[in-house]
Amino acid sequence: MLVGLEQIALRNNALYVPCARPRREVTAASAEFVANMRNIYSVSEPLLHALNGASPQELEEIRKAVADIFRTDANWTPLVRDWHTPTGESGADHLITFWANLFGPGKMPGTTLSCGHFIPDGTFDLRRYNGCPFCGRPIEFRPGALQPEHDEPTRVLGLMTDDDMMRLLRELLAAPLPPDGTTTDTLRTLLAHYGVPADVAPATREALLLTAEALDKAGRSAEAYALLKNPDDLLRYLWLGATGSTAFRRPATYRRSGRDVRLRIGRRQARAVADCLEGMKIAPERMAEIMHPRREMWVRIIRACRLAEFARREGYEHLRVLLDIFYRADYPVFARTVQALYDDRDPEGVRLLESRPGLFARSLFSWMLRVGPSDPVIAFANTARGMVGRLLYSLYSYAELYFMPEGKTRTVTPGRGLQPAVIPLNPGLRAYATDERAAMVVAVKDIFMTEMRRRYATTGTAGCVYIAPELFDLPMPVGDRSTTVADIQGAALTGQRFKVEGDSVRLFLQWGVGLPAQPLDMDLSAAIVYPDHVAECAYYNLTPRGCRHSGDIRQIPDMVGTAEYIELDLAALAGAGARMAVFTCNAFNVKELSPRLVFGWMATAAPMALDEKTGVAYDPADVQCMMRVPDTNTARGIMFGVLDIPNREITWLEMPFNGRTLRSLSLGMVSGLLQRLRSKPSIGEMLALRAEATGSTRTDTPACATEVYDLAWAARPDQVAQLLLPN
Repeated sequence: MLVGLEQIALRNNALYVPCARPRREVTAASAEFVANMRNIYSVSEPLLHALNGASPQELEEIRKAVADIFRTDANWTPLVRDWHTPTGESGADHLITFWANLFGPGKMPGTTLSCGHFIPDGTFDLRRYNGCPFCGRPIEFRPGALQPEHDEPTRVLGLMTDDDMMRLLRELLAAPLPPDGTTTDTLRTLLAHYGVPADVAPATREALLLTAEALDKAGRSAEAYALLKNPDDLLRYLWLGATGSTAFRRPATYRRSGRDVRLRIGRRQARAVADCLEGMKIAPERMAEIMHPRREMWVRIIRACRLAEFARREGYEHLRVLLDIFYRADYPVFARTVQALYDDRDPEGVRLLESRPGLFARSLFSWMLRVGPSDPVIAFANTARGMVGRLLYSLYSYAELYFMPEGKTRTVTPGRGLQPAVIPLNPGLRAYATDERAAMVVAVKDIFMTEMRRRYATTGTAGCVYIAPELFDLPMPVGDRSTTVADIQGAALTGQRFKVEGDSVRLFLQWGVGLPAQPLDMDLSAAIVYPDHVAECAYYNLTPRGCRHSGDIRQIPDMVGTAEYIELDLAALAGAGARMAVFTCNAFNVKELSPRLVFGWMATAAPMALDEKTGVAYDPADVQCMMRVPDTNTARGIMFGVLDIPNREITWLEMPFNGRTLRSLSLGMVSGLLQRLRSKPSIGEMLALRAEATGSTRTDTPACATEVYDLAWAARPDQVAQLLLPN
């Protein structure tokens, strides 16, 4: 549990010291701890005082937790030692080695490695390898280490106490935006450690499900199921129990990745499900209508929970009526009625949708094309006041992409953690001229701006505001939630930009920690985009121009993990005319990325070191971004960043895709995602709108401001979410 709390603290640029007893006198143990951390962080005065009051045993536990987060005790040895220099290996070397092992060693001079493979003399230069060049199995290992090799670090750690943790828990539960992967991990950890606070209600369905899960694990299942207010909440909660994920997906997605999502429900849980449905204060017809879109799944749940048996018992009259209505399909389906009106081009469907703001928001654009913009726009203006902020924001963001497309298709994301899809444009666009479609975009955006200005004016107060320039390049985190987990920095927001100060970027991939030795091939790759072609740096092309790959590892050692690297020489790439580089990691021999796999990149103004003996290139002090794959992942590949080579700037993007190599990635989808991000209002623009609506003044000097909004503030999703909270 301490590791989880330290992860949360490091995401907030702090350390958690349990049972802090501050004292000013520096102890030998705290001085040694601070010296060991000096490679990455310096400590603030409150944190130093808390460390002074900690016992040597407590400091050792904190050190182990930090080492686990940074993986400094794990293996970071690449396959090739001095991998900046090409090994000169060729396909002929692999072919000769294959035949030598097929017909048995001893017929030519060579070396038999501990993996059992015979390497003939004259093929691979074994002095250049830390493992077997033929099978990709590591043989020599070296962990990372927190050593004071750099100047005084610029990152300063503060102190997080139990009170700070509880405050963060309440803020995350009350945040109006659904949590991303990092926030979900934070919520789970805090709820498990501190329990469910009684003074705050979950603001989103995902937060509600995580709260119910925590109550259930604490033995309070009755309270957990009481939180579920409708059948869809219950279905998603059962899905969470079966998969561990709050993101609801089709079971076929999990079957393709080898996941088992069969329901295994015991008598006690079946009774809890029956009691939950019986206690819902909703008319049975409405409950059946909610169940209708996923009717096949509900049929299986009803059988797995033996709900028909419970319905025959006394006290389950509501459930009995529900099952009777559901099986006879004797209930109205609102969506079916609306669809019939849509097919008939009847504007009455628009007026009918006004009673369901969420459904109306999701179909607004298609109705504008189907019946003309007049009635839908008027209805939207009337309904906007009842819509949650994130729906309004999404409509603003997608209006231009929907009505003014640049190509013949558009890119959509089916759900969190799923591969984006390319779909045809709405055929109705052809019925309108360019200026008419542009007017539709303006109408949607004007209503959004008017409504948000009204909300800000009624809830905000005047002051003096500083908004960091970087926030005007950072899109609001709505609609592109990350599924991976950040452990050493605040959650990397989709669209966040990282400046590269030096002449190189070093990608890293580390996996296999805690797993027994086995064939487990994860691959790190980069696509280098030129004006007329795309070059690939991957296991099959280790040294394209301006790039160096550390070698393909295909087997993991026992428990300590292994690593791959790619180094990009920005000057060489820019000189060759490269425009951008796209970073990916893939699972080659299994159907999904290994849990606990970490990936990211390092960059620094100073030259990055490479261990002369082993080729280890991981230095936690140089890490700009490091993400972890959660246990609930089902993706086989992830695109995790785009480097703008001329501007020396990396944009954090996360796009899952299916495929065992880089070549499965569609660069068109990457361009579509970048285009979608550019169309979104930025955090800075939303802050500026709020400042204008409240009559606040803007200043360029943080010291003169009463409210300061910078990257540290934007790294807290719960704080950014407040921009969409007022209704």
